[in-house]
Amino acid sequence: MKTGSASTSIVVDSLSILQRLVAFRPISSSSNLPLIDFCVQRLREAGIVAHTVSSPCGRKAALYATIGPDVPGGVALSGHTDVVPTDGQTWMSDPWTVVERSGTLYGRGTSDMLGFVSLCLAAAPAYASRPLRRPLHLAFSYDEETDCAGGKQLVERLKAKLATPTLVIVGEPTSQSVVLGHKSYTELRITAKGAAVHSSRPDLGASALTAAARTIAYIGDLQNTLASDKKRQDSRFSPPFSTLNCGIFHSGTAPSTVAAEAVFSVDIRTVPSVSPDDLISKIRSFAATLCERPTFEGGSTCDFSVDVVTAIPGLTPSLTSNARTFVERLNLLVSEKTISGGTEAGLFQAAGWPTIVCGPGDLQRAHVADEFITIQELEAYAVLLKGIADELCTD
Repeated sequence: MKTGSASTSIVVDSLSILQRLVAFRPISSSSNLPLIDFCVQRLREAGIVAHTVSSPCGRKAALYATIGPDVPGGVALSGHTDVVPTDGQTWMSDPWTVVERSGTLYGRGTSDMLGFVSLCLAAAPAYASRPLRRPLHLAFSYDEETDCAGGKQLVERLKAKLATPTLVIVGEPTSQSVVLGHKSYTELRITAKGAAVHSSRPDLGASALTAAARTIAYIGDLQNTLASDKKRQDSRFSPPFSTLNCGIFHSGTAPSTVAAEAVFSVDIRTVPSVSPDDLISKIRSFAATLCERPTFEGGSTCDFSVDVVTAIPGLTPSLTSNARTFVERLNLLVSEKTISGGTEAGLFQAAGWPTIVCGPGDLQRAHVADEFITIQELEAYAVLLKGIADELCTD
């Protein structure tokens, strides 16, 4: 593999690190401890002390480390260590082995976002050798691809242990452009419970499937209302309205049996002017009316539970003057660019830390077969990391 930038050594190192990270197969359903142990060892070899934050089950861990003085200011580089599975996808090569073809690196997580993590680890020794006047923090989470439990736990620990940095950079793939905002993300699990009977006498039971379908239809109507309400739209986002999506549905045991249970998911992404709690309240209120209304007059009714699986705050386009100046000194264009996908950036901002999203790779390549990142993209981001180090060495 060849590189040709001024940060060649960092890029070359990152390539071997990326191979190791992908080979761990760090899907969210598996333990990430072997990967975290590898990261801790890499940092230890550079004389950097890394701290781990264990998950409640003990099978996973987040990591954070500080390079330089323990003072306010500086920069935190944050990324997640988990990736999505490859089930049902057809790849040209083994997704768990990084393969280079014409300067392009294929493998699960190369773009989202093990490429970023590999660069951070490769650059760490160079940071440790510099006379930093302000700190550089590394923060790697787990389970970002599911419920962001690792990010929530990590941010809580960082808030208690570290002085506020000037800027947090979440390295999600943005083609190295600065993203200042994204929608909030909430996932619901809705369960309807009815009474199973033979389908020849549906009047004696209560169809959970029918009740769930009515709720899904209501959610579709709610989505249409949001899409047409110009007053609650935000042109900075695409689409400019809040969205609701029912992505998973399970119900029924046989065609001749009235379904006793139905379970489905709801994905809610809101613009700043819309509260996800308001939408959840509307869904709960509608479900409550179905609990009072039997399918057949005088018959049984269904019970509903609406559970929040995870809730991640949005990232609001707002930077302190110091953070904006720092970004501009890195020759990054500060605009009002936003994305519709959620990240852990909202967690850092909610903790009071100025935050942007800016990483190598492209989000459109994430979660798909033949995911890739280019060596040229790694080279460009290595130059950015060097620029960050230069800035942290100044007063």
